[in-house]
Amino acid sequence: MHPEVVEDEPGSCPKCGMDLVAREAGGDSDAGEHDENRGHEHHEHHHDHKHESEGHDHHHAHHNDHGQSHERHHGHHQNHKHAHDHEQHQGDDDHEHAHCHEHEDHQGQDHGHQQEPAQEQSGTEYICPMHPEVVRSEPGRCPKCGMDLEPHKPGEDESVKEDVSEHDHEHHHDHSGHDHDGHDHSDHDHDHDHDHDSSGFMSMVEVTKDLPRSADGLAMDWLEVPFGPCFPGLPGGLKLTLTLDGDGVTEGQATSLVAMNTSSEEVAVETFIERLAAAMPLAPVSYRLLACRAIEQAAGLEPDPAVERGRAAALERERIASHLGWLAQLGRQLSFVWLTRRAAALQLETQRADREQLVALRPALQSLIARLEHTPLLKARLKGIGALPHGSQDLRGTVARASGRTEDARQADAMYRELGFEMRAESAGDAWARLRQRHVEIMTSLDLVEVAGDPELPKLRAIDNPSGTGEATVETPRGRATLRLTQERGQVVSVELDSACSQHIGLVADLVEGQELGDALVAVGSLDLSPWEVTS
Repeated sequence: MHPEVVEDEPGSCPKCGMDLVAREAGGDSDAGEHDENRGHEHHEHHHDHKHESEGHDHHHAHHNDHGQSHERHHGHHQNHKHAHDHEQHQGDDDHEHAHCHEHEDHQGQDHGHQQEPAQEQSGTEYICPMHPEVVRSEPGRCPKCGMDLEPHKPGEDESVKEDVSEHDHEHHHDHSGHDHDGHDHSDHDHDHDHDHDSSGFMSMVEVTKDLPRSADGLAMDWLEVPFGPCFPGLPGGLKLTLTLDGDGVTEGQATSLVAMNTSSEEVAVETFIERLAAAMPLAPVSYRLLACRAIEQAAGLEPDPAVERGRAAALERERIASHLGWLAQLGRQLSFVWLTRRAAALQLETQRADREQLVALRPALQSLIARLEHTPLLKARLKGIGALPHGSQDLRGTVARASGRTEDARQADAMYRELGFEMRAESAGDAWARLRQRHVEIMTSLDLVEVAGDPELPKLRAIDNPSGTGEATVETPRGRATLRLTQERGQVVSVELDSACSQHIGLVADLVEGQELGDALVAVGSLDLSPWEVTS
């Protein structure tokens, strides 16, 4: 990155900290071969000097490194034409002096420079795209960065290079000891400050110097990258926007493109139940039950134990199917094909199964769970990933219980107490804990179905008073959801829905910040967000 830095032994660059690269002595003269230039920062100079004196054809090599002493400097002035306005040249009528130096005090002078071609070449040259000073006559690799050299015809893009290299440079010269006849510039003292290479291109150090630093200390361009609404491992309809610094995530935000609109619209109670169930394709039974209970409560109906048993069995069957669907999605995200196929097949068998069929699936479910919990690669991939920030509020469902919180609406339900429901929870709060929590809930739900009986799709009971305000709460597969509604003469006139996913979607920003990209995607997937259950 800084070819003027040359050392006799391995080490690190004092400017950018990169490891020094070995090269043979005398090789790659274009990259800055002067040992005495170490420790200086340089601006490239293109001196536009004209010497037309007799016997003086001063062609000087372009200054790649201007911190050198002028004894060295004299030997490399082969590509510039100098015309010095000096007392020792006053008698020389053929000199045209266009030098920009005033010899009493030259500090702070600006020099306009124009580079002459180093040599006339024919045919095609090969130039490194990252280090344009590296020029070869045949294909090969750059000795600095290892990139393939690219073909380039001589004279091509010269105008661009000249425009790029037009810089104002600050010089500090002491010309008290000038001997222009012999061109002894050993008393020159150049103090230059730049981060450009010899062709005028800016180095990566200069390009990134004003960018914020990431956790690894590197500065890179930040990119805003969208994931979704169709992306493996994330539910359809969820758009995840991550700002990337290399492969690290600096910030992120999740939004739903299919969020439910709960604006007021008068609709018949039966139609409202069907619409709400259809709007939640990942948990239609749960929201159908939620609507039925709210409407029945508004009408003043008391719960019917026989009806509630069938409803509870249907709710727990959906919980099993939902968790299996999440496992299939996890398999797609982690490229565990066997997990995707097995979990998806069991999900299809579960969705329409009666009590006996569900009980018959117990060995297959237990086998899948045992295999997952004894897969070291899966545990290594999930453990410690997606741990929720300390103090995260309003956690619900599996996400809350995997963090050790006793949050479950079924605990307050008399029917569930009668069925012998007992809540069990993990405590680590990371993606691995959420996986194990879902395993526990699959088996708990299967036990509840075995006690409750055959699942029955929730249907609205007959109501006498179609007017009133009702409220109901259901523990959906993703957590507690509460519905408040007002109905008048059999019409639902206002709705207020509070769902778990409406709360959990706000966890994404803190969950992904500072994470590697792959870990951030796993963490978001472990929340099991349903974009349809987000309210707008």
